[in-house]
Amino acid sequence: MNGHMTRRDWLKIGTAATAGLLARPAAAAPALKFSTATIMYQECPLEEALEEIAKTGCEGVDLWEGGTPHNHMQWVEKFRPQYLRAQIESLGLKLFSFSIYWSPADKLTERLEWLAEAGGEVAVVGGGAAAGQPVEAGVQQIMPLVEKARELGIKIAGENHGGSSLSTIASMREFVKLAEPENLGIALAPYHVMAGGESVAEAVEAVGSKLFFFYAWQLAEGMAELPGDGTLDFGPVIGALRRVGYSSYLNIFTHTHVPKDQMTAAVIASRKYLEGLAAGGGAPQ
Repeated sequence: MNGHMTRRDWLKIGTAATAGLLARPAAAAPALKFSTATIMYQECPLEEALEEIAKTGCEGVDLWEGGTPHNHMQWVEKFRPQYLRAQIESLGLKLFSFSIYWSPADKLTERLEWLAEAGGEVAVVGGGAAAGQPVEAGVQQIMPLVEKARELGIKIAGENHGGSSLSTIASMREFVKLAEPENLGIALAPYHVMAGGESVAEAVEAVGSKLFFFYAWQLAEGMAELPGDGTLDFGPVIGALRRVGYSSYLNIFTHTHVPKDQMTAAVIASRKYLEGLAAGGGAPQ
């Protein structure tokens, strides 16, 4: 891809070095931070999923409600958020976010409380109302959560999604204008931007300082959703992220499910691909 090594290239290099891949990026590497999602390891109990995430070189954890056979939020319900924080930090990780799209409506406030207790930063929710509804309708439906989150000292990030009122760059610009509370922003999913035929870098610029969460995720088939093997050149995207001052995690993500060892190796390769771009071609123009 434009002369850069692909994720597949990194997989070839890295398969024999799984133990070495447990190391974090070198201190000299660009200051990118990475997270990944527990639902990518939904076949594992949460403790095992966290151990795999620790192997990837990602620091942040995005804990999802939902998944089969293991819904990791049920673990939090059983063992409580204080133990979640201890479990995560014992592995050198940091809780970044709860993704609560699939949480029962009557449990959302409780999930925000758990996130704050466990030291997390952002709750990711659907950012749009139904297709055909105004952008304002999507903003208004999450405002009660925004107020509760403000009291708890955390943020709400609404995800753009096809088939919703927050699905185009124009709708993102409108959302930003309406998102007056400081703790309300957008979780930007390149997958859905690409599905609409629009530019991911332009979407980043449109969201600007209201970008609270960024998925390193592209429109592709299977594991090619991960950065490196698909059609999206993440170099200009990294440049855009830097221009808008985004300093939080790049959340390496796919909805594809494979055995844990394969997933961990693929996330490592994607992380290295992104780091390579940042070192050689992701700087602002």
